[in-house]
Amino acid sequence: METLFINHFLSYTWDHKTILDCLQFSSKTSVDWRSFCCEVLGAWFMNQQAISRPGIEVDIDETLIAHRKYEHGRILKQIWLFCCIERASKRRFVAALTGEVGEQCNRATLLPLIEKNILKGSIIYSDSDSWGAYSKLKKLDYTHCQINHSQNFVDMDNAAIHTQNIERLWRDIKDHVKRPGIRSS
Repeated sequence: METLFINHFLSYTWDHKTILDCLQFSSKTSVDWRSFCCEVLGAWFMNQQAISRPGIEVDIDETLIAHRKYEHGRILKQIWLFCCIERASKRRFVAALTGEVGEQCNRATLLPLIEKNILKGSIIYSDSDSWGAYSKLKKLDYTHCQINHSQNFVDMDNAAIHTQNIERLWRDIKDHVKRPGIRSS
């Protein structure tokens, strides 16, 4: 039964009520299992291993998870996520930049994360609208290729220069975070 719960907890379309109805758990049991799953995911999040090797292609990007559209709605805590995805293996590293301990989405925060989690000599792909945060990557012994998203999502001269993998990850994360426990069919 626990395996079914974990499967449905991680499922993209099952909300709390559906899990209760289908698995016939009490609300307390369901909440306890949700808390346990969140703790396990949190432990994984905090103990991720470095990715990449020299010559391996890696996509990097950052995104704002919680924000108000058109300045309407309740004020949400802003959480920036930074992610690196190894293209071949799809291994990834994700870091939350909460802003609580001076963490911001800027060069001073991002470059140490990159150096810690992506080995020198890797080929890094990013968008060019990153406030210049990645402008020093070439000096740090990375090959850095950029795509300007205001013009194209894939480089017209070299189709390998894109950030489609990471943009898809952001879409999936934002869809899942948008309404936790509330899914429409």
